[in-house]
Formats: sequence, structure tokens, C-alpha cells
Amino acid sequence: MANETLNAASSAYASFISSASVATDDMSAASSTVATALSTGSEDLYPTLDFKLKVTAGTVTAGDVINLYRRPSDGTDAAPVPAETSASTLQEYVGSFTLNSNSETRYKYGVKNCHTGDTYYLHNTGAASITMQLYVRGSTYGN
Repeated sequence: MANETLNAASSAYASFISSASVATDDMSAASSTVATALSTGSEDLYPTLDFKLKVTAGTVTAGDVINLYRRPSDGTDAAPVPAETSASTLQEYVGSFTLNSNSETRYKYGVKNCHTGDTYYLHNTGAASITMQLYVRGSTYGN
């Protein structure tokens, strides 16, 4: 129908955190910035982000949870690096991926894109060390 609001996503996911081996109850290294990962067009300016998490190695127990955290930035300064040992630095929780098995892919859609200089971290709360990759794409609304 005409003048209907539609969800429009960029064409492909870009690598955001590549092949991170994260021990149990530990944080990954930082992702690249949104602007760096989505540098092929104006996708870094889209109002929302879609994430894809892919487990590539390790032993996953059904119900294991990977949390996603944002490190806010204004392009010049940034908030403290999230650390699992400091509740005060875990303030920018974005969402969780609940895992069921090894070599699976999980998605999180419609996360607010606050700033193109933001970086993201994965927190492995599961019982074993796993290797995973995080991908991102921009999404917006059109008619």
C-alpha cells in the first residue's frame, strides 16, 4: 500500500567482532566503531542496527547466554570499557543472545544506533569458553 512505513535493512552484514575466543564470564575485545564497520554507504547513519552472532567453536550448553554491551562515544570521548567485574561499567546493556547448541546463529534486530563512534562488547556468561563472531548491519524505515 502507498505511504506505508516499511522496515528497510542494508543489504549485507559487516564483520563487527571477528573470531573472538571468550572465556566463561569474560568480555570480548571491542568491536570496530559503527562507522568503520558500515563504511560502504550511509548505513552507519541508519537509526537502528541489526546484529548477528555466530558461534564457531567451543561447547555450548543449552541456555547459555551471551550479553551485548555498548560503549557510548561522542566521537571524541568514550565511556569506560565494560568489565564483567565492575557493575558500574556494565551500564549500557543492549540485549542477550540465548544459545542452544554449537555452530548456531542468533539475531537481535532494531537496536537503537546512538552514535557512529560507539563500540560493542560480548560477555560470555556460559559455562565454557567459546569462539564467536559478531556482525552488524544498519536498518531504517521507509515508505
